Amino acid sequence: MVDEIKLRLAISADLCFLYNLKKQTLRQHIDNLWGWNEDFQQKYFLNRLKSRIISVVLLGTKKIGCFILRTFRNWIVVELIVIAPEFQSKGVGTSLIKSVISQSQRENKSLCLHVLKTNERAKKLYLRLGFVQISESVTGFNMQYIN
Repeated sequence: MVDEIKLRLAISADLCFLYNLKKQTLRQHIDNLWGWNEDFQQKYFLNRLKSRIISVVLLGTKKIGCFILRTFRNWIVVELIVIAPEFQSKGVGTSLIKSVISQSQRENKSLCLHVLKTNERAKKLYLRLGFVQISESVTGFNMQYIN
């Protein structure tokens, strides 16, 4: 299955899918940390989309996730990775993160991400793949990949 995973740039027709995916995968975490305010979340989501390059994760032609990377001179930041629940624990997230690790090594850039404290499952994945916690905020952990 992982061999069939592709990324494509998000288009306006993907907005509904992407927002519903955010709600499906992150609402519980956001609600536990700050409380879920639908109006705020919609505005925040749309505003964030304007300033980011967003990839839709595809399995064949089926949309199954969202992946946002930001690249800087010396850094690559995994800003968001969400996979639809029915496709989690099937190696999709692992495959995406491993590809970004390879990219960071080829480009000789540091790789980092932020994970919410309530998302222990994601933190365990990142630790398993070689990330270490470098700092902590009230709501999450900043992690960096260490070769």
